[in-house]
Amino acid sequence: MLLIVTDDQRWDTLPYMPAVQAELVGKGVTFANSFTVSPLCCPARATILTGTYPHTHGVWANNGPWSAPRQFDDDWHLGVWLQQAGYRTGMFGKFFNNWGHPARAPGFDRWFAFHSPGGTRPYFDYPVDADGGLRWYGKGEGDYSTDVLPRRRKRSSASRGRGSRTSRPSPRTSRRSRHRATPTRPSARPRATRSSISGRSWASTTSWRASSLRSERPDSSRTP
Repeated sequence: MLLIVTDDQRWDTLPYMPAVQAELVGKGVTFANSFTVSPLCCPARATILTGTYPHTHGVWANNGPWSAPRQFDDDWHLGVWLQQAGYRTGMFGKFFNNWGHPARAPGFDRWFAFHSPGGTRPYFDYPVDADGGLRWYGKGEGDYSTDVLPRRRKRSSASRGRGSRTSRPSPRTSRRSRHRATPTRPSARPRATRSSISGRSWASTTSWRASSLRSERPDSSRTP
């Protein structure tokens, strides 16, 4: 199973992308109806990974106190569930905005993720967290990120075919505490973070949204 997310793409641009039509649409599965309650990069990514609404997974925004590095529970998502079911898993590309190094998420046998503590990165001159080690790609033709990612994925598939296995990352503390048996309602203010938060009006707005709409976290024994 291969899930490819084309970021920030309008539905009506597909007729002008023959390669995507041939390689993804032609060889994949088409859903005639698709809906999202939060059509924004990181909240939508968190929903794809968990199958839950933003008021459950906690990611309301790309940056700030309700962004993925400060809210997303990386011990409870699709990669973890597939790995627990016996599948070999891998993540190549962007996991979330501002997901820095070292921050290899549990649930992935192979991890090749953009190191983006300040947001997204360009197609050239960018760092990557490659299975826990930081590697920098430059400005050469072979460093174009859109070509680097499929090469790494193919290399991972080839090594699997030769019978070699990549050791899984050792247990680590999640970015968020694991789900509690008795969830508690979040406070009305964003919790303290490592970075300073600017924009008082925006922070107060997200606080109201979270305190008004966010539901209790699911129980730790919940089966996805």
